[in-house]
Amino acid sequence: MAAFVLDASATLACCFEDEASPFSDRLTARMESGEELVVPAHWPVEFLSALQQGLRRRRIDEAGMADSLQFFASFRITIEPPITVTELPALRALCRKHDLSPYDAVYLAMAMRLMLPLATSDGRLIAASNAEGVVLVS
Repeated sequence: MAAFVLDASATLACCFEDEASPFSDRLTARMESGEELVVPAHWPVEFLSALQQGLRRRRIDEAGMADSLQFFASFRITIEPPITVTELPALRALCRKHDLSPYDAVYLAMAMRLMLPLATSDGRLIAASNAEGVVLVS
């Protein structure tokens, strides 16, 4: 079965109505088809934090938050182990090379290491993926 790395921006594009797009529709269809989602160890908390922030900003209501949590709980998600301290210099190099946050660099590093496509809607991460030869989920 196919798999891809899913970042928080792509995740949230499937949760917030104001981010709905043909990309989020295609992504949802791929997830619903049973493709494996591969995420870093920080993804669950990053996802919940963004939903909570969306709730505070009234981008989503309590029912929408519950629906989003249930929606993603229904998929086959593999959570990769946390980054180790010894991996930080390489991660920092990716941050500097592509002007990425450490959180975003983890997604790029995972996609590179696992040789999997990356699903993102983040412009910097898209540019970095293209520069590193990482296939993007489109």
